[in-house]
Amino acid sequence: YLQEMFRRKGRGSQQHCVCCARCGKGGAVFRCQDCFGDGLFCKNCCVDTHASSPLHRMQEWTGHFFRKISLRELGLVAHLGEHTAEATCIMPRRKTLVVLHVNGIHRVVVDFCGCRNDVDAYRQLLRASWYPATPLQPETCATFELLELFHTMNLQGNLTVYDLFKSLEMLTDGWNLLDLPDRQLAFTNMVREWRNLLMLMRAGRGYKSEEIEKTQPGELAVQCRACPHPGINLPENFEDVPDHLRYLYWQTIAVDCNFRLKNRHRSSSAIDVCLSPGWAYFVEHQGYLSHVKRFATQEEMSTCAGFQAMLLANLKKAKGLNATGVVGVACSRHEHWRPNGMGDLQRGERYCNVDYVLLAALVGVSLHMLITYDIACQYFKLFWSRMLNFPPAMQLGIPDAGHITAKVPKGHIRAHEDSCQGPFSLNYTDGAADTDGEGIERLWSWLNKAAPSGKEMTQASRHELLDDFCGYSNWKKTLGLSNLLARRMLDAIKEAKTHREESRAFDARLREQVPDAVEHWEQMMDEWKADSRRPCPYVSAQDRITLNDVRLAVLREDERDMRARGLILDATPGAFLCLGIEIETMQMALQADIANIPFGNVLTELSRDERRRAIRRKIMDFRRKQQTQMPGLYVHVRFSPDGSVDDNVAQQPEDIPLYMPSAAAIRAFRANTCEARLLQIEEQLRSSQADEALNDLRRHLRTRTFANRYKIKNFVGQAANTRGRQWLAAIDKRALAAAKRYRHARAALLELRGPGDWEKTLRVLKDDDVRSLNERVLTEQEKIDRANLRREAGMPIEGILGRAYESGAPIGEGRRTFSWIWLTPGGREDFDNPGVEEDLACPLGLRIEWAKSNARATRWWEAVNLLHEEMRRAVAFCHSRSQWWMDRAANLEDDMPADVREGLCAYAFMKADAETQMGIRWANQWEPLQHRALEFM
Repeated sequence: YLQEMFRRKGRGSQQHCVCCARCGKGGAVFRCQDCFGDGLFCKNCCVDTHASSPLHRMQEWTGHFFRKISLRELGLVAHLGEHTAEATCIMPRRKTLVVLHVNGIHRVVVDFCGCRNDVDAYRQLLRASWYPATPLQPETCATFELLELFHTMNLQGNLTVYDLFKSLEMLTDGWNLLDLPDRQLAFTNMVREWRNLLMLMRAGRGYKSEEIEKTQPGELAVQCRACPHPGINLPENFEDVPDHLRYLYWQTIAVDCNFRLKNRHRSSSAIDVCLSPGWAYFVEHQGYLSHVKRFATQEEMSTCAGFQAMLLANLKKAKGLNATGVVGVACSRHEHWRPNGMGDLQRGERYCNVDYVLLAALVGVSLHMLITYDIACQYFKLFWSRMLNFPPAMQLGIPDAGHITAKVPKGHIRAHEDSCQGPFSLNYTDGAADTDGEGIERLWSWLNKAAPSGKEMTQASRHELLDDFCGYSNWKKTLGLSNLLARRMLDAIKEAKTHREESRAFDARLREQVPDAVEHWEQMMDEWKADSRRPCPYVSAQDRITLNDVRLAVLREDERDMRARGLILDATPGAFLCLGIEIETMQMALQADIANIPFGNVLTELSRDERRRAIRRKIMDFRRKQQTQMPGLYVHVRFSPDGSVDDNVAQQPEDIPLYMPSAAAIRAFRANTCEARLLQIEEQLRSSQADEALNDLRRHLRTRTFANRYKIKNFVGQAANTRGRQWLAAIDKRALAAAKRYRHARAALLELRGPGDWEKTLRVLKDDDVRSLNERVLTEQEKIDRANLRREAGMPIEGILGRAYESGAPIGEGRRTFSWIWLTPGGREDFDNPGVEEDLACPLGLRIEWAKSNARATRWWEAVNLLHEEMRRAVAFCHSRSQWWMDRAANLEDDMPADVREGLCAYAFMKADAETQMGIRWANQWEPLQHRALEFM
């Protein structure tokens, strides 16, 4: 190969031939790099053969090597217009142009035709497939071939104008010996215009006069073919279907915000004109800004989960930015951006921004809507009152709020409070089928490729760029519909059969054993579906009792008891034990702080000294109460006046043992030291402390799961990722503190209760158990690596031993196991893995598992039905679109020039044929699956 490449640098087989390969005359020293073959030609033949190829690259043999030479230097003149080589123009207008082509930058001498005044210079260039940078006295052109190549490479490979232009310069002059013209800015403008023209063509604009100016908002967007479109792909009587099948015609919508797609402020933005204002995916910017300014003081979003810190973080670093991000609206099932479904965020994620974009994306939609949003639980509370601030044309065309089903995506619901787990879960929503609501997250991953380029662009240029990326994304998703729906149907049929059989068998067994309970559960489920404020059958309705609740109850009971006995209130058993638990909490917090940062600065040490003094004062108060509540302790243990143990060993306040009734050190003489009432009260407090610590641990792990996904999605750059790691470290610190409190409380319970059935609920918490639902246990090698990493970082070895899955879908789902902390009361998560069971010996566990089993079977049955309908809709849309293109060709205006008319008709017929062929192909591919689905249903 190397030899052949070197051979190409010489004349090869032509080294002894001096005759032209075409005319046979001498002077054959020229060859073309772009023509097929390696023949040598004379100067005249080179010019004659390249009359229709003026952009080929030529080489001249100097006697020792080939040097570059242009066709212009050989005397070639490119003739524009409709003349032939034999009949040239008698009134040519000669000019030298810079032409950008896929093989480099060229200077070409052209003769414009002056015979016809009605064909301007720019038209002559366009008819030669050269795109002029300006219609007025053009001096620079780019070939259609180059524009098509760059457009595709930009969308698919994220190639920038800068990189392309530098590549053309290297192709033209790799040694930097020539003074090449700088046409990068001109090419940038040509690319903008090219994007806009292609969008207009593909949307069928230009078939009537003034049609482009009358383009309506969102008309250039690529529509989702599997979504319901009344009058296009829905049956005429679709509104008459039974209630349990109405979900087949729901419009599924996903809303989300992206803070990677920023845009810097540019001083030239005031004169920057958008070529397609609001015609595709971005809303019309001026009207949008006017609305945002009116409601700029509107309250910020609040949320039930750990989102508020992130929402506040999004308000930072907005200086110098036109946009801190974008809000997007998409079809959640098929992952297509909605027309007018995107708008800039000026400062964080605000209601006024999301309201405008959501309503703009839903103009004309009169169907029932299933809308998923990360914070749907808060966003839709006052949505209908806020909608009244919009003009009637933008308000939803549906009767009432009952025609919107608002839910939280499956990947985000776990970070919400327990009160949201049932009402806002897609798993328990009739009609949701297999929708996960996370499709828009996958769309962001594609769109984020344009973030670096868009950040530096003017506002209008960025909108056009993102419009183009959204259109390309939609078209790629359209082409992938055939495989997507087929794959989903195969999965849905398999899962539906499995879960239906399991659900029926489980239901039949329960109806034999506890028929009254099942009947009650069915009634409970019907009531909850009618009113989500009723007790949810899918989660435990037991109220969570916190440690503070038990403290209050114990103190009040002690107060009544002591008053009845006429004793001093300060010496109650409850007050004594509550103070001891409070001191333990302070000690553990200080110990954890010292373990994380063993040697702090002066301010850190001062703060620790203050905390130590506070702990010591409380310990001294505790010792005074201990003399009253545990007088027998002082027979076995001696204490110093400062509260420490009198064993001649210096002790820091955080290390002083308190000798609570549950302390293992007094096990041998506990019966002689503590009254039964004191042990009973501590047992109540420790049980509540363990439950509360476990609930806190689950909450922190849910927050960490969301925070990790949020960091991956939105944090770019070293500074942002450093803040993100600090944020995750703070969450980990709180989770480990909760785990330590649980272990301490459980150890105390074991001393007070001894081994028993209670250990089935409050189990031993190992390091491997401290992990989220989407995390797996670390391998032994990973544990060693993590320990070494934390040791090198000066951090304690103790840590959360779970590895989060990097992608949205868990890896190795069939092998995944849950930590036991999620299977106890309070770990209210939805387990789709049938291998995971709750304690079915408990009636509550029976009801929850019965409800979830029924929901899984119903969702998969709905998925089979819905996918069958989506396949039908997609095929119907293709045929409808084919007829639409035929109608465009049939309704052309009479005064249209004949050559333009033929081109319009040819394009319409081509599109109509492609639509028909796509519909036929999809129908043939899906037919076997649709038959299987009908058999199952």
